[in-house]
Amino acid sequence: MTNILKTAFFVLFCVFGISAIVINELRVENTNLNTEVTELQELKDRILLEHENIKLELAQVSAELAELKENAGDCPEMVATLQARVDILEYDNESYNMLCQVLFDKDVAHITARHLEKIGDTIPERLYGGAASEGSKILLSVEFPSNIKHIGTSAFGYCSNLESVVFNEGLETIDGYAFRNCQKLKMNGLPSTLTSIGDYAFYNCNKMSGLVLPSGLTSIGTAAFSGCTNMFTNIVIPVGVVELTSQVFYGCKTLESVVIHTGVTTIGSSAFYGCSALATIYYEGTVAEWNNITLDIDWDRNCGSGTESGCYTIVYDYMFEIAA
Repeated sequence: MTNILKTAFFVLFCVFGISAIVINELRVENTNLNTEVTELQELKDRILLEHENIKLELAQVSAELAELKENAGDCPEMVATLQARVDILEYDNESYNMLCQVLFDKDVAHITARHLEKIGDTIPERLYGGAASEGSKILLSVEFPSNIKHIGTSAFGYCSNLESVVFNEGLETIDGYAFRNCQKLKMNGLPSTLTSIGDYAFYNCNKMSGLVLPSGLTSIGTAAFSGCTNMFTNIVIPVGVVELTSQVFYGCKTLESVVIHTGVTTIGSSAFYGCSALATIYYEGTVAEWNNITLDIDWDRNCGSGTESGCYTIVYDYMFEIAA
């Protein structure tokens, strides 16, 4: 009987322990979501205030200009000055109108650089994306203006009809899940200024092809390009990247070669899992240096399985060239 009670208490302990863990994870997730919602609401409040100030100033300056034209026809310089200010305010007013369409209506199919030029330097989290049920079905294209430096978490995740994205030079970070499951997405490339790509940022974007990693990258998150079956033919790992994270290139079936420099210290689990066309890994260092790399479980599973030889080859002492 004592053993039965011990077993029962043990089972209850495990059940309550697991439940506590699950509840804690849900709390953390809910906290993160509430933070994202708060940040987006703060952005909306700021934009509304800035827009209101622009409209008030436009009304005031327009009235002054009208009065000046009626009563001071011999002051062309003053008229020209006020007219120039009115032109600027009208442009800004229209820009804010366009941004409000993006932030509040969320029914814009083609977001242009003009739509976003007043948003600041950050695209907010979950702007048009989120979980599978939250991604926009309307959005078809996005063009980022030159002021954007950061794209927030899940900003365009699960936008199932998003086909075209044009990134700006000056962009520095793309946060996790930013374009997750945008399965129709195609783009011309990543900007040279990009330094960080977050976890699952382009997960399952299986229509993209011919992508080149910018030489200034220093961080590529877990599964950032997992499931991007057509994205790469050849990859040169940038010199600033020291860890190839778990599942980072999982299932990149068209990948044929990879160049890895001696600064890489870790290749995570399943990093190149299922890269069936991978024929050659070019390594800058020696065999001894390669053997010092931490190679996690299944990092190369099924690599080269689709090649003529059925496996891949490592070429050592490769002359690594830094892209200009």
